[in-house]
Amino acid sequence: MPGPFVFIKNRGLRRCRLPPPSPLPPSRGMPGWCGSWRPPPSGRMRMPEISVVVPVYRGERTLERCVESILAQTFADFELILVEDGSPDASGRLCDALAARDSRIRVLHQPNRGAAAARQAGLLAATGESVIFPDCDDWLDPDMLALLRRGMADTGADVVAVGFWKEEEGKPPLPCANAIPPGVVDLRDRRSPEAAAFARRALYTGSFYTPGIVPALWCKLIRRSLLLSLPSLPPDLRMGDDAAVTYPALARASRVAVLTNAFPYHYRVSPASLSNAWDPDYLPRAESLFRALREGLAPCPPMAESLTYYALFILQQGIDRFLFFNRRAPREEKRKMILRFVRALEPLFPTSRDGSSPPSLESRFDWSGFSAEDQALLRPFCRRDTDAVISLLAKRRFSAKIRSVLRPK
Repeated sequence: MPGPFVFIKNRGLRRCRLPPPSPLPPSRGMPGWCGSWRPPPSGRMRMPEISVVVPVYRGERTLERCVESILAQTFADFELILVEDGSPDASGRLCDALAARDSRIRVLHQPNRGAAAARQAGLLAATGESVIFPDCDDWLDPDMLALLRRGMADTGADVVAVGFWKEEEGKPPLPCANAIPPGVVDLRDRRSPEAAAFARRALYTGSFYTPGIVPALWCKLIRRSLLLSLPSLPPDLRMGDDAAVTYPALARASRVAVLTNAFPYHYRVSPASLSNAWDPDYLPRAESLFRALREGLAPCPPMAESLTYYALFILQQGIDRFLFFNRRAPREEKRKMILRFVRALEPLFPTSRDGSSPPSLESRFDWSGFSAEDQALLRPFCRRDTDAVISLLAKRRFSAKIRSVLRPK
């Protein structure tokens, strides 16, 4: 049966035949980030240049603004795929209503499996040459797709990154840029000084924790062929799902373009965001994330080495959140939880190429008051590069609490 209209440059609206979209990956095909993938049948009309995939969960209050900002783009050769991820509110009905009003929109419905699985389903259904993944809470400036598409066409880049505005209620918008200077990086020769420098700085710039390239997928345009070549993500991935795609994509890209003074995306900070809450499953989810990252970054050893600092960042965030949301817990319970963090994440910390560890805190750490068992847990951790974490904690709001817990009387 006839499919939706699509915009074709210089030809206006055309109706094409599309198969019914399925949120589940096919059983056979090319392995990749979305599990398995088959190329679309031949003989079909030319596909759109860009696929815009929006995962939707609890988006009934914000989705319409997001969709309107996408439909208002000055660049018209795109398709919009809304992936409703088993949302308990009216998001699913809203997606269908929006699709009924504009034939550029397709909707996929699936049981709740998280943002990573929703993006995978959208990627599987996408037909564009490149893909972007806005969040349903956010919105785009009218020229965002045109800016990204022009950047990709002019540079031949596989990944084009821009900055964004951080929008928080009651505060002025804050411009946020990538720490790596604007320009085009040629990564075809991984041994070149330029490629090596980019790989070392993509995850960690030397300032804890400031990534060279922001991990968020919503401020990047990425070639679909590159996304389909990435290793499959763990089905239980519920943390850092942006990073688990962005950095493996950078590790495999031939060229990366960081655009100058471009802030066309508006990231809405929600007080009710899951990222602001304590998750009892934080540790197993962190382990799942690092398994995905270590596999994804294997082709690029300099980037893989930076995982040490990313692991420390995840550790610090977990300790901060646990103490904040468990302020009334007994002191001994807090201490045991921190030791659980250390024990769980320590094996994830890679060592340097020669097998040695970074400079140690062991000689400066106050071990008085620790049992032999606790010292056995903490000493391997302190032989890693925890200087950054401890120095950071000394400057953060939870520093006194963490230091008092780590150093029992």
